[in-house]
Amino acid sequence: MAHDIHNFTVQEAQNVQLGQGPTAHLDSGTAFTNIPNNDVVVAIQVIQDCAFDQLVAEDLTKCIGTNTSDTHDPGKTGDIVSASTTFVAGLVIYGRWTTVELNSGIVNLYLGK
Repeated sequence: MAHDIHNFTVQEAQNVQLGQGPTAHLDSGTAFTNIPNNDVVVAIQVIQDCAFDQLVAEDLTKCIGTNTSDTHDPGKTGDIVSASTTFVAGLVIYGRWTTVELNSGIVNLYLGK
């Protein structure tokens, strides 16, 4: 079931903003999946320019991802991101992903409900 940001209590929302939720550091081609406690990746902070082998959105119509079987119209929410797309260091992208796998680069992942 997809969650909306409105499902957070005030305290939970403040904790997410401050990065007090669970985090992970990813710097290899190993996929980050099987996330504990039914959490999802809610933010990705790019530490070193990166490209994604897999970026699997919880809801393909709402968040960008690399799922090429998605038939969503280009230019709308849920666009497909090519594995050759480079995300620059310093960027933070927000969404809801169940799997993150890097082709190159380094990222920090922030988890939430």
